[in-house]
Amino acid sequence: MPFGSVGLPSIVVWAAVLGGAGILASFQRLDVRRAIVLFALWSFCACWLAVLLLQTWSSPATDFLDNPIWDDTARLLSTKLDPIPSALRFQPVLSQGPFLLAVLTLSCAFVLGAKERYARVIIAAFACSGLLYAIFGIVSYLIDPSKILGYDKDAYLAELTATFYNRNTAAIYFGCCAVIWLVFLSERIRRKKPSLTNLWDWRALLYSELLPPAVAILICLVAMFMTRSRAGSLASVVGLIVVLLGFFYRSLASRRTLLVAGVAAVAAAGVLMQFLGGGVTERVSVEGVSDQGRWQAYLSTWRIIQDYPWLGTGLGSFAWVFPAYRSPLISSWGVWDRAHNTFLELTSELGIPLGSLLALGWMAMIALLIRGILTRRRRVGCPAAALGVLVAATLHTMVDFPFQIPAFSIVVFAIVGAGLSQSFRPRRAMTRMVSDVPAVTDA
Repeated sequence: MPFGSVGLPSIVVWAAVLGGAGILASFQRLDVRRAIVLFALWSFCACWLAVLLLQTWSSPATDFLDNPIWDDTARLLSTKLDPIPSALRFQPVLSQGPFLLAVLTLSCAFVLGAKERYARVIIAAFACSGLLYAIFGIVSYLIDPSKILGYDKDAYLAELTATFYNRNTAAIYFGCCAVIWLVFLSERIRRKKPSLTNLWDWRALLYSELLPPAVAILICLVAMFMTRSRAGSLASVVGLIVVLLGFFYRSLASRRTLLVAGVAAVAAAGVLMQFLGGGVTERVSVEGVSDQGRWQAYLSTWRIIQDYPWLGTGLGSFAWVFPAYRSPLISSWGVWDRAHNTFLELTSELGIPLGSLLALGWMAMIALLIRGILTRRRRVGCPAAALGVLVAATLHTMVDFPFQIPAFSIVVFAIVGAGLSQSFRPRRAMTRMVSDVPAVTDA
């Protein structure tokens, strides 16, 4: 996906590919539980569409929701304009690409992921392609860090961006890829259960079974740290910790053991940051975790939400509306075309009701993945991978905009869709558990 697939031609191509996949996907393997989840997703899409229709529809019934910019413009130009709730007349329709790709990807992966073999193929495809992107990014950085696929960079001349424009998106992408490879490594460790007493066997097992995923993790982490992205690296480390605790939680006998394992994982993450993430650690120590400009941008975005709480200012209108609300405490350098918080930005563009519905759906996905890890006794790799990726991406999208980059959102929603579908225990396993329960008869 060169240059993040942010251009309109790339979005059209991916929409056509994913639309074809949705048409060809078989819905017959969906049981009632999965059908309910899919129905909930499409119900949210219907609400999204209804809001967009209201934003672009001029009607006396929605006069109280009309954006005042239309009356002001009509008065200044001495002409008549039909007011609508959106600040831009056709922008909500033109900005549908990323949302359409996310829904199509999530739906297709959820349907295909009902079969475990397909779910694992989806996850393995992301792991392998991400590893290739990481290798390409490192090699191209060593050759000439000032170019992207032969074109001169406009920014981040000294950092690795691979095929992305933005180093932060590249960092969380490679971090999520490391999360997937960590799941593969954990599965091999659990499957083989190597014995530490026989040193020769341990070495043979290490080189034959554990080395490939371990090297893949190392390559992805090196690429991630070479971006020098603070938020992307820290969010990815949290995702790695979530995967470890989620995958091996059944091996932890008590809450105390779980707590000790969590502390050990955090300590290991600190050592990893110290040895591999020198550039990231330096930026955190000098600049802090975040900057004042982003916090002021969040406050300015919140003012937009307060002024347009019901339908927002129109999907895709943030770049045009924000300058009127931009805080004077924000540096005059640069253009803020994104809020650096996807949830806040969408709420300002779509209103509080739909923004709240989106947050509830997001929390429901996390809850389903956690439930899948807790209830499945075997083969928790897919739900654990999806949970680690979703947690890392969610943390990062609170301070940046990775989900607004199609190349990143497509792979993440593919992983999440497959993991959600695999979070439900097979009916045969549930039936077997019920049959094992002794029958209670009357005395």
